[in-house]
Amino acid sequence: MGIQNVTAIRDITLQYTNKHLLNENKTIEFLVAPPGDLLEKMDNGEVDICSLISFATLNRKNLKMLEIGTKREKPVIAISKDHPLAKKEKLTLEDIKDETILCFEKEYAEDAEIRIRKDFINAGIELKQIKKLKNIQEVKLAVYMNQGVALILDLVMEDLLDKVKLFNFKEMDSEEQASISLVWKDTQWDDLLQSNS
Repeated sequence: MGIQNVTAIRDITLQYTNKHLLNENKTIEFLVAPPGDLLEKMDNGEVDICSLISFATLNRKNLKMLEIGTKREKPVIAISKDHPLAKKEKLTLEDIKDETILCFEKEYAEDAEIRIRKDFINAGIELKQIKKLKNIQEVKLAVYMNQGVALILDLVMEDLLDKVKLFNFKEMDSEEQASISLVWKDTQWDDLLQSNS
């Protein structure tokens, strides 16, 4: 089983696995990696099931999906508590238009930059500067070190709430919320996974 390298995803996946899959007398080996790597390994037959954020599957066909998270994850603006804007009660895309917007490289999250640019375009705001980083850890560290602002899912920043401030933002549609999901291709997993939904 492949697990996206986010602490909250790992924890929810292990809870689900302990409750639903370990009783099935199946040996489960875990691989923690970025979503693109996991989906590639699934395509190559090296991984049967992946646990990841549903956004990672947006451009993928022929995948079966089961939500395992208890809530929908919300997009937020994440900013260092040391940033002057952190004193505000609310933040909008207009407030951060002159900031460096932190984003995942295409290899980590295929359409992350596209979604961010679309959010700004839909709000009628020109995006000035975007900085692409390799993975979640780099984005989290850059926010913490006050090197930019991230538009990211709330669960990704849960372990840094003492160091960063999260703002909900209304410019993003509710359909943009994500879920933690199991995805698979091989029909051999259909009965087991769908019976535990």
